[in-house]
This record gives sequence, structure tokens and C-alpha cells, in this order.
Amino acid sequence: MLQRNADRLALARYASVVVFVLMSAFLLLAGMPEPAHAQTYKVIHNFTVNGGATPYSGPVFDRFGNMWGTDYTGGSYGSGGVYKLSRQGSSWSYTLVYSLKGVTDGAGPAFGTLAIGPKGMLFGTTEGGGYFGTAFAVCPYSNCARTESVVHSFGMGTDGAEPVGGVVFDSAGNFYGTTLLGGTYGNGTVYEATPSGKGFNTRVIYSFGADTTDALNPAAGVTVDAQGNLYGTTSFGGANGIGAIYKLSPSASGWTESVLYSFKGLDDAQNPVGGLILDPSGNLYGTTFDGGVNGGGIVYEL
Repeated sequence: MLQRNADRLALARYASVVVFVLMSAFLLLAGMPEPAHAQTYKVIHNFTVNGGATPYSGPVFDRFGNMWGTDYTGGSYGSGGVYKLSRQGSSWSYTLVYSLKGVTDGAGPAFGTLAIGPKGMLFGTTEGGGYFGTAFAVCPYSNCARTESVVHSFGMGTDGAEPVGGVVFDSAGNFYGTTLLGGTYGNGTVYEATPSGKGFNTRVIYSFGADTTDALNPAAGVTVDAQGNLYGTTSFGGANGIGAIYKLSPSASGWTESVLYSFKGLDDAQNPVGGLILDPSGNLYGTTFDGGVNGGGIVYEL
């Protein structure tokens, strides 16, 4: 079991790089018919081991034009941190906002981009720390009484473990995320965190692995539509055991999961690791780590 989980985590880590390359190639090809324009590439910050290193996830803009992000192994304690990049004329100024300590507050922010929640608070997840990963919040303002707080520490009971995919907010201020492992069946979960006083109440809304064709082991987070439905991918499971696309629909009695597509490992490829995006018509787009006609993975539409 430990070896299987280690293999799955190794696949997820490696595949995140492939997902980035695939999406970059797709965007490049999509733009080829357009007239050529001069492009300018510029490094705006170089990470170092002392103060920030190995940023797995991309940054996010706030409404003031600042960029916020995480690094995996940097910070003051080597457990990762949260950084800010602010434009200063033609350059950018880097600030290490918070260093994760690697014990109770989490270690190793992984693939998920930070989410900006109510009052500008920053929310993310860590692969380790806590019991088996955390969901955390960071106050980005200099006058915060407490810079970082743990929203939930995973790995106790059936609440899930190893939340590597980040979180997303709905219009009501609730946020949602996934765990790669844990839950009732040990194959990962989708969880919901709802505001409660000054904090959040976190609960599992679905545990993967309820039957032999269910989706298993989500490395990516979820995408939410205007009706509050959640969409995501799993790297394993489905009818053929090589990955699936799923949907979670809310109702008064709870959440209902449905597998929208099970990958077959043929031209449709296999092992999706990255998340999904929605267009205005409700179509879903994503990538797979492996397979397809050329064997190097695909970009797909559902």
C-alpha cells in the first residue's frame, strides 16, 4: 500500500511538469494562424534556497496588480513559503510573506495556485505537515494580528490525506479542494470548507472508491460552475482503472457524484493529472499525462 501511494505521488509530481508543457504547446499551436508579433521574455525574479525555492504552482494576481504564489522547499525553514511580487516601475519587488514551519502549519505547497478569498485572504494547501497535509490561510496585510492560520489539518480518521491540488471558492464564500489519498476507502476525497465565525468548518463531501468503476486519487483540485457543481479529474480509477473525469452536484440531501468519462487508454489517452477549465458553453477542457496517438499525452474537450 505504501509503495502504491508513493508511485502515485511520484506520477503526480512528474506529470505536473508534463501538463504545463502540453498546455503551452496547445496555446502555441492555437496562435499560429495569427500574424507574428515580437515577443519579449524577461526574468522578474530568481528563487534561491534561502528565501524561496522550487515554485511548483503558478502565481495569481490580486485586484491591485500584485502577484502572489508559493514555493515548495524555500522559506526560512525549508518547508516552503508564500511570496509576493509587486511592480516597482519597470521591475518587480519580491517579498517573502510567510515561511511554513513544516510541523503543524504545513510543509510543501504543491501544485495548486493560491486562491484569493474573502477580504483578500490567501488560501492554499500543503502536501505535508499537520498530520498529513494542511489547508491554510495567510493574511497578506502588514497589520495582521496573525499572519498564517491552519484551516484544516488532514490525515485524522477519514477526512482525507495529502491535499496537493489547491482550493477554489464559490460565490457564497465556501471553498473546495481534494485530497490525493485518505477518505472512507483510502482513494482520496473532495472536501468543502464553509465559513463559521472567524474560521471554517471542513467536511468531506465525497470519498472516492465507492465501487469498482469509481474515479480514484485526484491530484488536481476542482472547478466550480455558476450552479455550484464541481468538476475534476482523477489519475486512476474509472471503468478501466486509468483515470476519469467526474462531477459532483449539490442538493438539499447532499452531494451526488457521477463519472462523466472513463479513459480507455486508446486514442483518448490516460492518466489525467491536471485540472479542468470550463468555457461559457459548459464544455470542459483538460490534459492527460500519458497516451494518445503519439504516446505523449493529449489536450481534450468534453
